[in-house]
Amino acid sequence: MRTIEGEIQALRPSLQLLGRFRLGHGGGECAAPGRKARAILAFLALAPGRTATREHLAGLLWSDRGSEQARASLRQSLKELRELSGIGAAVATARDTVSLDEGALEVDLHEIRRAAAARDLAALAARLEQARGDLLEDLLDLSPAFDEWLAAERPRQHDLVLADALDALEADGLADMKHTRSILRSLDRLDPVNEAVVRLGMRLDHAIGDSASLHRRYRQLCDRLESEFGALPSEETRALFHV
Repeated sequence: MRTIEGEIQALRPSLQLLGRFRLGHGGGECAAPGRKARAILAFLALAPGRTATREHLAGLLWSDRGSEQARASLRQSLKELRELSGIGAAVATARDTVSLDEGALEVDLHEIRRAAAARDLAALAARLEQARGDLLEDLLDLSPAFDEWLAAERPRQHDLVLADALDALEADGLADMKHTRSILRSLDRLDPVNEAVVRLGMRLDHAIGDSASLHRRYRQLCDRLESEFGALPSEETRALFHV
């Protein structure tokens, strides 16, 4: 049964940051603005308080231009965002700041973390299944400052997604093994050599007596570590396998 809250959420425009940048609305994909306008929207979606100063945004994306030219370019990109159907209303501009209305836009990374915090494994499984690729894969080489921000933000967001998903599974994984297995497959795809993910899967395999899955999970990790790093699993992981 559809809830009123679910219907409201379905009407909200959506922003996909994992993989290539994508805007959606009404079940379809919206035409994307220019690359720097996309970068502004993505940066605001991940910024503390969903707010940034105009000065910071101008320096982030137009550091190779003079101050007046950079601010003019920023104004043009903000105009692009405000003119987007279903999206423009989510972007608020003031004299010195630009902000994003969190409730007006559904952002994939926030929805993953929200599902994990709520221990909603069905929603978490569905969100992670859609998570394909690195953060903002198509927004490379925009400017040195933005590239530097993105290089730091990628591992940070990756680690947050994994940590929150693992916490949710630690709390409720045995209660919903169907979705737990789906989540573990997605986490394994996002980070094939993450031993914390593998160990959690092995502990759940132990708990339900699935020795075939446990052995398969462990051997896959061994093969990947050997192939990529010429290394063995940690002592903790090996000990869990031999329990």
